[in-house]
Amino acid sequence: MHRRNSLAAAAAAISRRPAATLLTLAVVLLPLIVLGGRVRPDNSIAVWFVDDDPALVAYRQFLSEFGNDEAVLVGWERAGTPGTAPMEQERRLAARLRAIPGVARAVAPAELPAAVAERLISADGRAAAVVVWLETGPRIEAERPRIIDGIDATARGVLGTGDFHLAGMGVLYEGLNRQTVSDTGVFLGLALICMLLLLALTLRSGRAVGVVLIPALVASGASMGVVALSGRPFTVLGSALPTLVLVIALADGIHVLLHYWAVRRDSPPADELVRRTQAANAVAWVAVPCLFTSLTTGAGFLALTTSRIVVVRDFGALAAVAMLLAWLVVILSSAAALAMWDFAPPARRVGSRWLDALPLWVADRLPHWRTAILAGAAITGLLSAAGTLRISVDTHTIGLLPEDHPVRRDSDWVERRLGNYTPLEFIVQAPRGPADPEFLTALGEWRRRAEQVPGVTRTFTALDIAASPPAATTPMDERNPYVRADERALRVTAYVPMGTAREFERVAVRLEREGTAVFGSDRAVRASGYLPLYVRIIDYVVESTILGLGVAFLIVFALIALLVRSWSGVRAAVIANVLPVAAVFGVMGWFGIPLDIATATVGAIVLGIVVDDTIHLLFRYRHSRETGVAPADAAAFAVREAGPAMTLTTLVLAGGFAVMIAAGTKSIAYFGLVATIAIIGAYLADMLLLPVLLGSRSREPAAVSPADGRTAAGHRE
Repeated sequence: MHRRNSLAAAAAAISRRPAATLLTLAVVLLPLIVLGGRVRPDNSIAVWFVDDDPALVAYRQFLSEFGNDEAVLVGWERAGTPGTAPMEQERRLAARLRAIPGVARAVAPAELPAAVAERLISADGRAAAVVVWLETGPRIEAERPRIIDGIDATARGVLGTGDFHLAGMGVLYEGLNRQTVSDTGVFLGLALICMLLLLALTLRSGRAVGVVLIPALVASGASMGVVALSGRPFTVLGSALPTLVLVIALADGIHVLLHYWAVRRDSPPADELVRRTQAANAVAWVAVPCLFTSLTTGAGFLALTTSRIVVVRDFGALAAVAMLLAWLVVILSSAAALAMWDFAPPARRVGSRWLDALPLWVADRLPHWRTAILAGAAITGLLSAAGTLRISVDTHTIGLLPEDHPVRRDSDWVERRLGNYTPLEFIVQAPRGPADPEFLTALGEWRRRAEQVPGVTRTFTALDIAASPPAATTPMDERNPYVRADERALRVTAYVPMGTAREFERVAVRLEREGTAVFGSDRAVRASGYLPLYVRIIDYVVESTILGLGVAFLIVFALIALLVRSWSGVRAAVIANVLPVAAVFGVMGWFGIPLDIATATVGAIVLGIVVDDTIHLLFRYRHSRETGVAPADAAAFAVREAGPAMTLTTLVLAGGFAVMIAAGTKSIAYFGLVATIAIIGAYLADMLLLPVLLGSRSREPAAVSPADGRTAAGHRE
């Protein structure tokens, strides 16, 4: 009671100064929204690791010893016929590419010995490529977009045509960054339009739509300002944050408005002062369950800070802060708006009669459906468990892009015309130096075996250039980037197809085993460079998903226990919420959606979505039980009371998220699918399974609380 009284006092104070409240919110939130609009994505793999992570330390050691292994290939179809290739044009292109700030080296086929140059020329001699290596430095991630744009502009100017192709891991990540921004804007916009139309059709009032939607949009925009203030990278995971905030805030706004309308309809106010008091009390009453939904959702995301993946930690912490910010924005703005303007309920019940009639119809039939509901839940659980066992753990970054994306087309062209270009780096120990005859013999044998491994088309090392007749000019650094400074280790590059992390891992493990067999030491050949870092993230994804979801469940249901104050009620809530979460993982397994860097937080996201309606229903159930109502009747009453708002939020949010399934970027499409399944599954579980589980407590005595002075008819303020 103390918490509700405090909120009622705060709401009353706001209702006396609504204009000042809205002005204060605008002054505080507008700078956050502007700041959030300047956030730019960074999907590079290095931002996923803590600084002292062994994998990242090893990668940085590689960079310090051998330089950046990130390369961009510029490929094109040569003019003329084989044998009359424009070598001067290739040299001119390489020279201009070397002049771009941030480019360490650029090499054209014409600048290399013939035996090496042929690796940059197609078998028919009609296609060629220039290789561009980026510099190593702390600013390279921020500078990469400018460098790639510079490479693109330079190639266009020298070649005199736009018919060329860029490929490389940096090109891939920059393409993913830009596609993420584009698709997020387009499909979030489409989702908003869909939500707006559904709200308009059901609420039948432009002002009512505004009081629900505007605070949600403001909270969503302000959440990006929180990201900007944190200084943390904005990744493919972070792209889900504004939508999640929109969802939670929109649901809270709908619950506030519909409860206020119910109060107005039951007790028409005599004058403006009474109406404002009603508005303040209605907002304060709904603020309690809304606060718990924000706390449980935020706590679920906060559990992600247990992850060893930096961006997952960041996402969890930022999402937790954003959820509380969303609650604050919705409650303050709703209290002020309802005090300033009379949002009178429509003559008919909200939207159409079915919105109110459906929960009443369900509540009346729950006792007769009990066996069917429990059987359906059991079957759903078994199918979900079977699907969950089928989930693959892998990531295919280029697969996140649409199939017709220019980056994918360019990558396919390069692999088809010039062969595999993705570099899998190895460090081969040479205790007596790379010129030692015994070492050279063993190295040759290992390379021969490596090139027979499926997926490895060729290997390359600095010895290939040294063993070839010199070209006219071979632009290289003063320090050979393929030999360590102490000349006790050699860098060897194996070129493999662009694939998944597990595919890279299998090739790396196979080549390391071949190195052990040839050199007689399990440390003689070790995978290094960028791709092992990429592979390591998969192990962290599994750990983060399991640990994060486990901790989230403990925290979320501990908070629900604080609200319900009944272990049997918590048990029912756990069962009702585990089912839609399991259903999401089951769908992922049955439809081949992998657990990867784009879906690493799926458990926490789903739990954050599904638990909200549970809290609203349990809040009303507890109030009804405190008046002496039997469990089954209290459960039916909770469905009748919370049902209209639950139905409306499900309709609006599921419709909006379903639009996102059509997104070209797989991470956004997956998010839309997961959210849609979670919302529908949560609605069915809360409307059907949870009341049945709560109503089964028929032998439990009523928990009468005379001090509250409520009636079994419910609580209206």
